[in-house]
Amino acid sequence: SSRRDGDLAAAVDLFGQAAALLPEASAEIFSDLAECHLELGDAEESLRRASEAVALAPEGPRGHVRRGAALEVLRRFEEAAEAYRQALRGAPRTSFDASLELMLQHALREAGDAAAPPRAAAPGPQWSGLRGAFEPSGGASL
Repeated sequence: SSRRDGDLAAAVDLFGQAAALLPEASAEIFSDLAECHLELGDAEESLRRASEAVALAPEGPRGHVRRGAALEVLRRFEEAAEAYRQALRGAPRTSFDASLELMLQHALREAGDAAAPPRAAAPGPQWSGLRGAFEPSGGASL
């Protein structure tokens, strides 16, 4: 698919066409649109699309996870934490729970830090918050 090939603009176009043609489009289409928009750097549009996914499938975790990721980029950490909590409530018990728990803890930590004065970054791996991956500080690769 276009998305897998890294052609995000084409993926956004195709997912957008699918959503326009199918008024009752699945939450997965809007969730995928949210992910593409976030990867393209448009957190506001990502949040809007993720919210549409949640409206279509409030019990499913994907839309909530996408909302949380967009809200983190927008530095709305308390709302992001709540989105991750909602995802945990709707998620079947799987190994994904550990990733969701880490995302929730990151958002809560950032919410607390947003009110505190800035601090120097600690050496070592830093939580990216979006993809569930650790990224080494200083730009080195793992």
